[in-house]
Amino acid sequence: MIVDLITVFLMVFICFRISAELSILMLIPIPLVVFNSFIIGNKQIKISMLLREHLSSLTSTTINRIKGFLLVKLFAQESKEDEQYSTMLSKYFYQAIKSLKVSLAVFPLTSGIQIVVTTGLLYVGVLRVQQHVLSVGELLVFIQYLGRFYSPFVNIARFYNSIAMSVVSYKRLTNTFLDTERNRDIVVNDVIPSAKYTDAEALTAIEFDDVSFSYYATGSSSNVIESMSFKVMRGEKVSIVGDSGKGKTTVLNLIVRLISPQKGRIKFNGIDICEYGTNYLRSKIGYLSQNNIMYNIPLIDNVRYGVTDASIEDVIRALTQVNMQHYTSLNYLHNTMGEGGELLSGGEKQRVAIARLLLCNPDVILLDEPIANLDIDNAKCVMDLIFRLFSDKTIIITSHQPLAISYSTRSISV
Repeated sequence: MIVDLITVFLMVFICFRISAELSILMLIPIPLVVFNSFIIGNKQIKISMLLREHLSSLTSTTINRIKGFLLVKLFAQESKEDEQYSTMLSKYFYQAIKSLKVSLAVFPLTSGIQIVVTTGLLYVGVLRVQQHVLSVGELLVFIQYLGRFYSPFVNIARFYNSIAMSVVSYKRLTNTFLDTERNRDIVVNDVIPSAKYTDAEALTAIEFDDVSFSYYATGSSSNVIESMSFKVMRGEKVSIVGDSGKGKTTVLNLIVRLISPQKGRIKFNGIDICEYGTNYLRSKIGYLSQNNIMYNIPLIDNVRYGVTDASIEDVIRALTQVNMQHYTSLNYLHNTMGEGGELLSGGEKQRVAIARLLLCNPDVILLDEPIANLDIDNAKCVMDLIFRLFSDKTIIITSHQPLAISYSTRSISV
């Protein structure tokens, strides 16, 4: 673009040296060309915004339907899904064609202006040649420069069109950053903070002090958690109970700073969690989610995901402790267990997650519906295993199942 602008200025200088009158006539349509590019560019921004939204929705739907194809088949929803997908695809293509039309509109308009100006200047130039004000050679040179004069403007218009589309991507990225700014990881320093405890605080592992949280805009009355206060002592086994959607998982997410409260303080070992670096905080607080994630990488790397420098002996020891001795051979350790661990049962995937926690050796264990997807026999085995291996740890469970709650010494309602 800079080269194009320099080229334009040089041509204008040379043309003024040949004929100031013709040069002024040549420059008169330039505001129209710039205005045309500006208007079309702004229109392109709006169209591109809708186009990107349609593409995002289309991509998300495609991924979800591929992952959940079994559900579609089981409920005989193929026709409905096909119709819905076709509709989304049609909207995307309509918007894409509209965007293409707007992009192409820049160049015919600019070229049309160039033709009109060339015709007009040729007419005036011939008159000036007849009046002996301008020589034929000078007119030919001027027309030659005129032919090249508008090419940089076409390039500039094309560049502005690209900028308009890039602005859409930038705005979407900026909105994503703004949405996550409140919950971003903040590492204050490398020093572990210390505090002067009272005797009671020295025994407190987790404390909520008048904590409120909402997933909606600040000032919304729809708080998931409203002025919540409680303490969990070190080594205590506590369950968070309540109906679905009442904020049980939200409490755990607040503790590990996946989200931040709008009001109140949360303390870990007597210190506000905001004073900790998130890396340190999460190394001390283990989280076992209800949907255990396994990547399509060797089993050994899945187990030591949180402690990448753990030795193969450490991994074997952890798997043995969770009763998965049959997976400790090199043949299993260095092979993948399928996409998302599909070659493992639900109970085995839960045991892999527990082995991962064993390697991390946190002080506090958070269990989010740990037996939600297990049958009664596997559920009891998993709960027995967790409370045997982490008997000396602080454990906080969220569950609506009596079996899981029965392992806690007290309950906190949300």
